Amino acid sequence: MIGRLKGKVVEKEGGALVVEVCGVGYEVLVPTSLYASCPPGEEVLLHTVYYQREDEVGLYGFATLEEKGIFRALLKISGIGPKTALGVLSTLGAEGFLRALEEEDVKAISRVPGIGKKGASRIILEMKNALPSRGQTVEGDLLRALQSLGFKRAEVEDVVREVSRKNLPLEEAVKEALRRLG
Repeated sequence: MIGRLKGKVVEKEGGALVVEVCGVGYEVLVPTSLYASCPPGEEVLLHTVYYQREDEVGLYGFATLEEKGIFRALLKISGIGPKTALGVLSTLGAEGFLRALEEEDVKAISRVPGIGKKGASRIILEMKNALPSRGQTVEGDLLRALQSLGFKRAEVEDVVREVSRKNLPLEEAVKEALRRLG
């Protein structure tokens, strides 16, 4: 449906950003950290998930593909809807959630509103092997390498995705990405 939006934040209200793209304002629900860091008038790039059920429709936006992947994975768990999945990212962030999964930290996950200890245990059980470990993907390592060289995430995400599809070793992937960016 709508995989990503790039436009100007024209309004902020109730955890949602209104992003104007070619004259159309899209209302996008986002994690609290992203909401707080996007002042009106600023251009943003959001990776989005369109969610529709019988009585609910929404567009959810994320700063990174990692957050978007976590959100989608959480939606596959019975009893977890988009508000709870967004709550996980708002409360723990992507790094905190992945760390809680790796450490099987029920207490950390149960801090999310709407998730108790049983729910947190179920999330850990169902998602433990569903997501790659942090830092173990060439795409993630390549992105971090380019950022350490001074590139901004938004500038390099497309190149990182393209180069990662080639399944090159990290050193070769960095060289290829630099060639494309140069």
